[in-house]
Amino acid sequence: MRSHPYDLVFALPQFEDETFPAIRDDAETHGVDVNEMERFSLLATVGELMRSLLSEGSDRTAYEQFRAIVFHAWHYWDSGKRTEDVSEDSLRACLSIAEEAVNSTATIAGAAYTQLPRNLIFVRMEEGAPEAIDGFFVTGTNVLYVLGLVPNRPGFSVIEATMRDELVERDEGKPFENILPGGEKLLGVTTQAELNTLAAKLLTDVNP
Repeated sequence: MRSHPYDLVFALPQFEDETFPAIRDDAETHGVDVNEMERFSLLATVGELMRSLLSEGSDRTAYEQFRAIVFHAWHYWDSGKRTEDVSEDSLRACLSIAEEAVNSTATIAGAAYTQLPRNLIFVRMEEGAPEAIDGFFVTGTNVLYVLGLVPNRPGFSVIEATMRDELVERDEGKPFENILPGGEKLLGVTTQAELNTLAAKLLTDVNP
């Protein structure tokens, strides 16, 4: 059974039956547009949830990552916890879409999680071991990639992306070219632009 990043953290009655409905009520009471991450994060109920998730003394990076996780997890729950599975053939077909045909402001109705084929596309943005992309949350034009979701490893890594940026190619080599030795059939990502492009191409295919 494949793990889902939402289930690993939020599939508990304390969140789904209490905290998340309280956030919705808080936003409605104060007239907050929940699609704006900054305003969403300032809700008192969101602040309480953040404090319960973050360890004491967490740095700014940890705060920003958890803020994005909470934002996307709440919208995923509020939209009915919809997950879209993408096959390897579909993924490769999406990546072949010409850049001039890509909608860089593509969005979906509500929010969803797009689950990619396991251990097919790897990310190495900085020094360190590459991590496989499990999938990504989408809320409006905001994207949150989930990486390193593997058995026997606690937690996962996240990287934010957006469809608002211009789509550009990799500095060296072809976009999405493999980055692992001996992994000729694998795909790779080394730049933020490639992450933006990956989501935009998949959403263009879903929402032509």
